[in-house]
Amino acid sequence: MAWAARYHTEVEKRFTNGLAKVPSWGRSTDVLVEEYLDGMATWARANHCWSYETQNTSVQRVQRYSELGVTN
Repeated sequence: MAWAARYHTEVEKRFTNGLAKVPSWGRSTDVLVEEYLDGMATWARANHCWSYETQNTSVQRVQRYSELGVTN
């Protein structure tokens, strides 16, 4: 688990540092690039949350079915 935490920290740092290095193409384009990159960051976080919550829900459902004696 420590490896995953370190890996996540490193990837997050690389992404954040990369944002600081994005060149400027003029204000009108910069706004669009910023919006796009913000969306990419939001997507990554949302995907992580959804995956975690879906897994928990699935595990709870399987446990509940097992308690009720339901099988495939």
